[in-house]
Amino acid sequence: MRSTRSRSAALALLLPALGALLFTLAAPGASADSASADPGIELIEHSTEPLSPAEAEKLFERTLEELATGSAAYGVFPPDERYRVPDANLPLIRTISYVAIYVGNRYFGSCTGFMVTPVVMMTAAHCLYEQGRFFDRIVAVPGYNGETYGPFGVAASSKMVIPRGWAEGRGAAVPNPAIPDEYDWGIVVFENPPWGRALEPYPYLADAPDSFFARPDVQLFTAGYPGDKPDGMWWTTSREFFVTPTMLYTKMDVWHGQSGSPIYAIANDIGFIFSVVSSGNSDWNFSVRFTRGMLAALETYCRPFGCVLLTFTAPEGAGLGVTPTPTATPTRTPTPTPTRTTPPTFTPTATPTRAATPPPPPRPAPIRIPQLARD
Repeated sequence: MRSTRSRSAALALLLPALGALLFTLAAPGASADSASADPGIELIEHSTEPLSPAEAEKLFERTLEELATGSAAYGVFPPDERYRVPDANLPLIRTISYVAIYVGNRYFGSCTGFMVTPVVMMTAAHCLYEQGRFFDRIVAVPGYNGETYGPFGVAASSKMVIPRGWAEGRGAAVPNPAIPDEYDWGIVVFENPPWGRALEPYPYLADAPDSFFARPDVQLFTAGYPGDKPDGMWWTTSREFFVTPTMLYTKMDVWHGQSGSPIYAIANDIGFIFSVVSSGNSDWNFSVRFTRGMLAALETYCRPFGCVLLTFTAPEGAGLGVTPTPTATPTRTPTPTPTRTTPPTFTPTATPTRAATPPPPPRPAPIRIPQLARD
């Protein structure tokens, strides 16, 4: 049974933490070079037809005119406590991007992504590749909050990249989003996007030990573009979750269009992205948990692009004033997988909704959400 604890109290406690969060973390790097090889993490790259930023913006504007409003969601566990982001230009929040998916120039659906460098965005693999093929084009609009334009500009993909484990596994079959899949993540590369360095600073991506998530002060935070809400970015929090070696299971409210959203773990003065939203069912929503091997694959792929990914491995006991340093990942103690019944289909894949080499980026800055706005 779901906890009946009021989230209003949890939000009241979280907001000061968000306002004061300093992300006092160790220097990035060295998190993954010695990670064991997983053939499923080998990356597959696909090039897409180029569009100029002006062409991408026109395509996005036309798409906004065509979209219809979504409906109710199985991925929301009553009471619905998602909140409109009042200002998507806040540090780190502005790296979260609306993602429009196209077959040819025909809008197919939407997801969410988050920029990890000026030219690399992370999202879910099923937003890029489904039933044995890549979609034709991805258009990203960072910091979009319901405007009729992209506040930082609009860019179309030059490359899409997914793990081999997705291409040869669930990505090759008819979608079944009720089944968790550790390979449901991917990245999109943009060539000379119009936002340049305007989105800085970028978030840390972290591989953290199970003991970190067992701490009572850890809370989850996410933001993205759920299709059952009015246009714009929406955020929510949760303390109701557990992790396995490769997945996160949570009661955090998400819905169609929010696949690919970042999930932050926040514990007092520590905050980082450790998971990307995948899919869910009537019991749990689930997300792909970052592993050391996954971060290694990202860093290796990005190196030729001049990317500097802010990654680290959180040590045992991180939190409450402890500044983590890059260390070898401890052996994780497996967490039992929940027993789940066959749920109603929850498909956060593309659902039509209305809804240069840069220098190393600076250290992450606070998330500040000064006010709340309910729909």
